[in-house]
Amino acid sequence: MDFVAELRQRSHYPYLRGVVNFFVVIGYIAAGLVAVLGVLMAMKGGGNGLTAAVMLWIGAAVVLALVRLGRELFLMLADIADGVLYMAKGQSESLPPRANTDW
Repeated sequence: MDFVAELRQRSHYPYLRGVVNFFVVIGYIAAGLVAVLGVLMAMKGGGNGLTAAVMLWIGAAVVLALVRLGRELFLMLADIADGVLYMAKGQSESLPPRANTDW
């Protein structure tokens, strides 16, 4: 298993990852609904219907791109936080014992 997969499996932020995935699903559903609305507008016909359909399809593509970008950004932040905690744990285990300060 590679380092990132292991880091994600042992994440200290599973709730954040779950919330991000929930909003990704909501975003995908929203993009799908906008695309379907574009199809309905295209079937309506006419110049205005086709223009509205193209604008809705572009909007759906933008929503889809923003959802994917947001997911990557939030999961990257969680990965960075988990990596810092992993490194801090490794450094704390390698520290020498504290010197006697009772003098």
